[in-house]
Formats: sequence, structure tokens, C-alpha cells
Amino acid sequence: MAEFRPFRALRYDPARVGDLARVVAPPYDVIDTSARDALYARSEFNAVRLILAREEDRYAAAAQRLADWEARGVLVEDPTPAFYGYAQDFSLDGGEPRRRFGIIGVVRLEGFETGSIRPHERTLAAPKADRLRLLEACRANLSPIFGLYPEADPVLEEVREKAERMPPLMDLVDDEGVRHRLWQISEPAATAGICAALRGQRILIADGHHRYETALAYRERLASAGALGADDPANFVLIYLCCMRDPGLVVLPTHRVLRGLLGFHAVSFLDRTRRWFRLRELPANPEGGVALDKAHRESPDRPRLVLAIERAACLYLAELADAEVMGREAADLAPAVRCLDVAVADRLLLRRILGVEPAAAAQEGSLLYVKSERDALAAVASGDAQIAVLVRPAPIAAIDAACRAGVTMPEKSTYFYPKLLTGLVFYPLRRGAERANRRAGAAG
Repeated sequence: MAEFRPFRALRYDPARVGDLARVVAPPYDVIDTSARDALYARSEFNAVRLILAREEDRYAAAAQRLADWEARGVLVEDPTPAFYGYAQDFSLDGGEPRRRFGIIGVVRLEGFETGSIRPHERTLAAPKADRLRLLEACRANLSPIFGLYPEADPVLEEVREKAERMPPLMDLVDDEGVRHRLWQISEPAATAGICAALRGQRILIADGHHRYETALAYRERLASAGALGADDPANFVLIYLCCMRDPGLVVLPTHRVLRGLLGFHAVSFLDRTRRWFRLRELPANPEGGVALDKAHRESPDRPRLVLAIERAACLYLAELADAEVMGREAADLAPAVRCLDVAVADRLLLRRILGVEPAAAAQEGSLLYVKSERDALAAVASGDAQIAVLVRPAPIAAIDAACRAGVTMPEKSTYFYPKLLTGLVFYPLRRGAERANRRAGAAG
């Protein structure tokens, strides 16, 4: 079973950096060039300068910067191990207020084959190689993995209630209007209770698959060099854990946008699509959205895709013509996964109809994953893309079913909102790496 522990966090000193809202950043994989530049301008100590430095050798630059910030007292290591309660208050499209609460600590790394910690999405080679180079340079976890555990526990609920009655270590609002609060939990009785409550829980990786697999690879490199003891920091990874039953847990869809498809012809594409799907035309205006909402409410468990195609005057609602087709085309997927919009889009629309291999297309830039439905449709309307494939969010139950069955979902099947901030806490991994360096030097 998963082993969850408190740790000695490396944290910003507010006396040195001022407003903490100026130094935190979103995760690296949602930061584009313009957002990175804006974060750079916000503060000389913004965390983006570590996770996505813009120097030519960004890994060496991040490592040097991290060491410099520690030497100058910008970052200070906590004297005792602690957990950190983390609450995010937000709303969706002006709806009712929501709050998601979780606990940040470190979890012992385990291979997925043990079943204690499971992924739900496939990963890509390039991001893993990038994050491994950063981890090797900085020897620190700079952003937490996002994990989910299935069962609520009275001890953890008591921790939450107690934390929220205390003044937070930090309290800030990000650019999307999300309020973030962090509390330190260091009392021995409280930390022991958290460890015990989570010891028997199975953990599902919600976000951060690439960083988890990178941490596994880094641990194995140190182990192969004979530089890894049982309690070495590199045996653990920084993680935020939230209960699957948390009322503030929200999963948003990630839409697919395709561009640069050679030889693409809309008429031919629609003809091929009709072999697999029934197509219904929807107006490309608010009335179309009303009709779509009605169709989704009528059959919420039936997969449905919405297609926007270059130069088309309408949108297309695509429904499977053969209810059994996914059983034949995706027999390797758990039944709960086969019926998801993202699985149908991946196996039928992208691979069979368009002949697109998603991992390769994403790496070369012809397949984009877009959070905003409006942005996806705008890309097609402007001529920047040829097709937008709109999907609905995957239910938590289906994500959990995939993990239980030992199967993964297509890349970018989920978008857990809001994202965890980078810069709240860092987790240094010095001990094993320093031993490896000393041994390498002695051998030389």
C-alpha cells in the first residue's frame, strides 16, 4: 500500500519576495510563451524561472538559480517535517462557489505493477525526457503530482476542519480568480494520523503522469549507481492528495484540434465519418449549443462528439452508428472507458478515419489539446485548424474503473480544474544524488 510521509519543504520567504502571488506559477505544461514572459516580468523570483527557464540551457540555468535562491535566503527549508493542507476556492462560469481540499506530502515511489499507485493516462516520451533533465539538474521536485484516493476518512476530515480554522501560511488569488490557501500541519499526532489514514489507500494519478514516471527513472539511476538508501529522499515524490469524493473535485474536457493535415478534404472526411457515425447538423450559433445540451441530457451515457470542420457552415453532432463497434475496435480498454467520448475520438476518429497517430501528431504539432471549447472552435473558424473535436468530460467513476482494470486512457483525457500552483512548496532530493556525485568523482 502507498506510504505517505511529511517532509521538510523548501519554501519562499515572504520577507524576501514580497507578495507570494508574484512568485507562484501554473504547471509547466499549461504555460505558453506569452504566459512565460508575463510570469518572468512579474518577479525575478517567479517559479517559472525554475520549471520553464527561457535560457538556451534551461536546465543548467534552473539549477543555478535554485542554488542561488537558497544561498540568498529567498528559499528556506523548514526545520521539521510537515504536511501542508491546500484549499482552492473557485467557481465555473460564474456558477456556485466550490472548494477542493487536499494534503501535500511525499509518497514512496512504486512501479505501476504493484497496483498501489496507478496512472489513468498514457504518457509521451518527449515531456518525460525534458522533465528528467530538469530533475537531474535541480535535484528537487519543483511541482507536486496530483493524486486521488478513493475513500473518505474521518481523521482526514478532522484535519481539514482544524486547518481551515487556522490562519494560513499563504492566501492568494491567481490570474483565473482562484483563491489558494496553504496551512502547515506539523504536530506529531496530526501527522501520524494522516500517515495512518492514507497508508491503506490506493492512489490514482490525476495529473503529473510524466513527472511521476520521471521520478521513477531518476530513482532507478541513483539505485544503479549504488547511491540509494531505503529512506533516501529520491525514493519519494512530492504529491498532493485529494479524496475522489471531495465535492470540489472537477474534471473538465480536453478537446482535440487538428491542423496541417496533408490532403485533407472536408467532403471526403465527412463521407468516411458517416461509415462509423450518424451525423446531425447543428447551427454554429447559440441555438446549436442549446440543441447539443438537450442531446447530451437525453443520452448522457452514450458517446457523442461534436465536429467543427473548416469552411463548414454548421457543426456536426456525431453518434456511433453501431453500438458494438468500440467493443471490436478497443477491446483492450475497460468497458467503462470504451464508452467515453475521448476513447471514441482517439480510436475511431483520429486513428481509423484520419489515420493520425496521436502521440506522433502531438509531438509534431498537428494535434493540439485545447481546454477551451471557444478556443477550439475559433481555431477552425479562423482557418488556423482544419478540424476541432469537442468531447465531454470523463466521469471520475470511469477514470477509477480504468485504473482498477489496469488500463490507461488516451493522452489528455482529463483536465482537473483548478490546476495546482507551482511555488507553494519544493521538495529537495539532495542526499542520494550527492553520494552518486561523490562516488563518480572518487572513481575518476
